[in-house]
Amino acid sequence: MAARNFDDWLAAFVEYASIGEAPLHIIYWVGVSTIAGALRRRVWIDEIFFQWIPNFYVVVVAEPGIVAKSTTANIGFNLLRQVDGINFGPDIVTWQRLIEKMGATGETFEIDGINHPMHAMTCAIDELGNFIDPEDDKQISALIALWDGKKGAFEKETKTQGNDKLVNPWLNWFACTTPNWVGRNFPEAFLDSGLFSRMIFLTADGKRQRVPYLSRQPRGDPLMELRLVADLKQIAALAGPYKLTDAAYVYGDAHYNAHWDKHTADSREWLGYPARKQTHMHKLAMIISAARGNFPVIDVSHLEEAERQLTRIEPQIHSVFNVIGARDVPKAAQQLVAALEKEGGQALRRVIYNKYFFRRLSSREFDEALRSAVAANLVGVSLTAPVGLWLISRGLHEKG
Repeated sequence: MAARNFDDWLAAFVEYASIGEAPLHIIYWVGVSTIAGALRRRVWIDEIFFQWIPNFYVVVVAEPGIVAKSTTANIGFNLLRQVDGINFGPDIVTWQRLIEKMGATGETFEIDGINHPMHAMTCAIDELGNFIDPEDDKQISALIALWDGKKGAFEKETKTQGNDKLVNPWLNWFACTTPNWVGRNFPEAFLDSGLFSRMIFLTADGKRQRVPYLSRQPRGDPLMELRLVADLKQIAALAGPYKLTDAAYVYGDAHYNAHWDKHTADSREWLGYPARKQTHMHKLAMIISAARGNFPVIDVSHLEEAERQLTRIEPQIHSVFNVIGARDVPKAAQQLVAALEKEGGQALRRVIYNKYFFRRLSSREFDEALRSAVAANLVGVSLTAPVGLWLISRGLHEKG
């Protein structure tokens, strides 16, 4: 196999895509989804009774026009479309039709003379609302099963189409939506569905930089796109199980125990996220290893970097957590919750009002928003002076 153009494909991709306005952490996860789309189910970590596979359900939650969500996602997926053998799904599809489309993508790859079947698909979803119905229990259950990627057959029976059978299914998607859509369409029960903890949520408050004309931005290597695609083709050719080094197992053991020491006391706060953290970390470690040309090895550096990247976005997952189930909560109350999240989960009333609402709401209007947030059991209030507010989901004590 020819030498790689880049020592770290993810770092090179972030550099390539950073001429735009999107925050770097969103660009990074576009790169992660792109590599996942190239790897498919051709690689895995074997854990005897199950496999960890490199797929992700990534959702960018941001106001329209802030970070050019769809445009940024397509920077990566347009590279991936230049790799032969990648199956893309439509962004507007029922879950029944999704299974049918996946059923038409069956293929095999060979390792040491043995053929391995898989049904693999990547979806670039411009609007999450066109793809998912959070109150469709059957769809949610199917998406959970596809994320887990259990070995063997996945079957779905329909009244009109008969049985659809997927062998070793694998689904990967990158979607975009707005806080308003999440608040209106994700019921609180969705938090208990299991799908929430399997999704990577990314948020952004504003543009990283302003770029009126992308065509006038300084560019580096004119052949960078071709070099990125060439390396992506090599990544797409990888096949077989990953192997953790002894040092990686030591790190993984220590991380697992420290993680559960921290979260066992109040796992409700994350509603299943702690139970998925280990899986997310190893999925991401596979991506990082492939990006650095280290396949099939996963060492401590890959796990450390995966942990760092996941820890970085956990506050963003928490901010989405606070919006879910708020369909009947006024927008100003949702904005109050978001402001408290930015302040670390708790703050004095006067600080929140002066910093975030003074120019937009009167004190009376702010108090109406506060009462709505309290009634929705989103925010707690200390009535002793000075008045303190805190996010109930964080389980924090009020400032006094």
